[in-house]
Amino acid sequence: MEKIKKALGFLFEKKRRTAVLGVFALLLLCAAVFGGYALFSGKSNNAYRVYLGDEYLCAVKEKEELSSACDSFLSELRCPAVSQKYGNDPCRLEEAYVRESELVCETEAKERIVAHYSDAIRYGCGIKINGTLFGAVSDVSVVDQALSDLRYDTALAYGGAEGKICETVETQAGYYAISLFIPDTELLSRFEGDSLPAQLLRAVTLTDGSEENGEEITKSEENSADNGEEAAETGEESPEEGTSAYPELSPEESEARYASAPIHATVTREERYTQTLPFEEQYITVEGYYSDYWYYEQYGEEGEAAVCDEVTYLCGREVGRETRTKTVTCEPVPQIIAVGATERPDGFEAGVQSGTFSWPAPTLWTITSYWGDGRGHKGMDISGLGAWGEPIVASDAGYVSDLSYGWSGGYGNYVDIDHGNGYVTRYAHCSDLCVEIGEPVAKGEIIAYVGSTGDSSGPHLHFEVIRWGEKRDPYPYLFEGICIDRC
Repeated sequence: MEKIKKALGFLFEKKRRTAVLGVFALLLLCAAVFGGYALFSGKSNNAYRVYLGDEYLCAVKEKEELSSACDSFLSELRCPAVSQKYGNDPCRLEEAYVRESELVCETEAKERIVAHYSDAIRYGCGIKINGTLFGAVSDVSVVDQALSDLRYDTALAYGGAEGKICETVETQAGYYAISLFIPDTELLSRFEGDSLPAQLLRAVTLTDGSEENGEEITKSEENSADNGEEAAETGEESPEEGTSAYPELSPEESEARYASAPIHATVTREERYTQTLPFEEQYITVEGYYSDYWYYEQYGEEGEAAVCDEVTYLCGREVGRETRTKTVTCEPVPQIIAVGATERPDGFEAGVQSGTFSWPAPTLWTITSYWGDGRGHKGMDISGLGAWGEPIVASDAGYVSDLSYGWSGGYGNYVDIDHGNGYVTRYAHCSDLCVEIGEPVAKGEIIAYVGSTGDSSGPHLHFEVIRWGEKRDPYPYLFEGICIDRC
């Protein structure tokens, strides 16, 4: 019995040990399973480590995530130097088992790429002027404010409403080379250059430091006060009322100011002035006079108009003007000129006078006695070597109105030609006459020959000009171009 009990106890003890070993083995198996899961659950056999050069950046699950990150980075990159560097130093992928915690999305991958070039680029707002990159600042609001201040300063300097930017200014956000960045506070001065007057002070409202009365002054007012004190000290007079306070620049000064700045603003201001209105010339014809005769029937008078122009200035020089209003305050009076209606003939047609007298002795040019000549001489004597028998011609066209042979009151043989305009010419002391009374003659036609008949001391032509029965000095008619006005 005792033996049976021992055998059964041994059997039960063996089963208990076997059970314990089984439980222990099961525990080991569970531990191995859970350990293996824990070991391999943080790994992926379909991931990629990303390197830029020798620098490890991150790990991505899919290649497309890195490609998208790179494309996004390049689309915002505005720096050629970095683009070149990036092209020579592309991202390198290595397939590897990586922890889940190492994997990043495409946004973070892009941030890692940006951080890699943080010593060369910075995110900001690029500024292009007429298509050329000028620089970059932190934000587009800085550019907008600088342009607004430039317009305001230009208007303050040259008068008129707020200025208008001339150039095309474009902004674009992105990554730019650090060397391109302009301090935000310096952008306005870079835009303006030296295009504005040096004495200009920005009209930014300042407090005078006294809060008791709360009064405010502006820099422009302060500047005006200082200028007034300086003028009083130096004895210089202030600008008179009505005169322009804006700078008067020479073309050279204006050009220099224009060249000093990358961006310019035009200003437009009203200018009022009195304009002189010219009078018109009107012509009327007068019958019975030659066309080269004229006189003022009425003298012209200028008028006046009150004008308001809109004038555009660029760097102190006028570049555009448009008249807005023009009110005539005094009408101009036209000037009326009366002109003869008849074309002056040349006189070479017999009987048709030209109204001008030509030299009556074409081969003789010596004047032996002038008008008056100290003895009341009423004509001009013309002679010369071999004067006897030289031809005498009609000084102008007309009709033979009188002729005489013999003494004839001292004239000897003479011919009178009536030119039909109140003028008669006489040719005296002739040796012979070639025309008859009433015969029409042309200018330059031979009417007689030089002689010494009548009261004469030698062969010569005595030439007279008679106007309405009154004898005149022939010299002005022959040498000074006097023309008879009436037909």
